[in-house]
Amino acid sequence: MYFHCGWAVGQVGSANTLVLPTLIRAVRKSDGWSGLTLVPNLLYLTFGDQKITQHMAVADLSDLQRNVLTALYETEALWTFGNMAFAIGKFFEPLVSMRRPMLGRKGLGAFLANQNESFQRSPF
Repeated sequence: MYFHCGWAVGQVGSANTLVLPTLIRAVRKSDGWSGLTLVPNLLYLTFGDQKITQHMAVADLSDLQRNVLTALYETEALWTFGNMAFAIGKFFEPLVSMRRPMLGRKGLGAFLANQNESFQRSPF
């Protein structure tokens, strides 16, 4: 039983290296409607249960994680609805002043630019 579970987990990991670049390209062609389904799934495949904390820098992420977050930030059409801030925010540790995890495009851009001070003050 353990052999099969370990093998299955290994297969998912190797599949991610093939699937994720395709999903990143799909995100870059998405809009707010399709992004509401695609983005949370892409982030889950990329981060799993990992949360980005206030004390992390973009350098702490893998190349793939940085590429995914950069694609999300650069694809302006994804941000049509405020819901995208909740979808992305689930993968960031909530700020002390917030009850729900939420991260807008401006906050994601600040994080990617290593402006952690701006990111912590203005997540939107």
